[in-house]
Amino acid sequence: MSYLIGCDSDDPKTIEAAYALSLRSPIAPIVITRQPSLGGIVNHLSAQIDADVYCSLCDDIECLDQDWDECIRVNWERFPIGVWWWGCPTDTTFAIVSKAWKEAAGYIFTDFFPFWFDDMWLWEQWKLTTARMPAVIEAKVKDCGPATHRMRDIKLWCDFFLHMRGHRIEEARRIAGLLGFTPAPNPEQQFLTENETVDVSAIEAKQGDRDPPTPEYLAALGRVQAMMRH
Repeated sequence: MSYLIGCDSDDPKTIEAAYALSLRSPIAPIVITRQPSLGGIVNHLSAQIDADVYCSLCDDIECLDQDWDECIRVNWERFPIGVWWWGCPTDTTFAIVSKAWKEAAGYIFTDFFPFWFDDMWLWEQWKLTTARMPAVIEAKVKDCGPATHRMRDIKLWCDFFLHMRGHRIEEARRIAGLLGFTPAPNPEQQFLTENETVDVSAIEAKQGDRDPPTPEYLAALGRVQAMMRH
């Protein structure tokens, strides 16, 4: 088993802590220029090592089960082309991705989103590709983050997620062909539905980033705005 810690190159405290941990644990710090997307650093880390299964968790996530790795191993041995999800008391979604899925898709996450959304993208992508409900395993994690870094313009990002549904349907057909799945016969039945009772503006007001937008965020925002115009 290998542990990689992704460190933004402009975050000396995280870099220092990661290297201190590596002196007494099987941990490899990976320093990379801060990415416009969360998926960008996850994909970079996954390219550094060959593994049967990839787990990506942020530094505000706590694992609640000592035998989490054994639980993942058992699920992978049963279905080595799968994608699974950690159990979470708050129903927040965290993905566990097999090598087979990663290689068929070509990535673990997209490189679009500065916060959130990639887990929802993969959740829906799985349902479109396999016509199966996502599998939540016994191993559990706790989301300890009080706020969400780079969360802003949340309504626009929700609109972009919906805008890309056609792309996810096309990707689902491609991945299904590579992995031998029968894709969903009625894709519209596999879509995540909008919860009209959720006030996304209130979520942003409570959890959003209060600092000025970073250049990386503005680059990500400009990219998706251009994509939505075409």
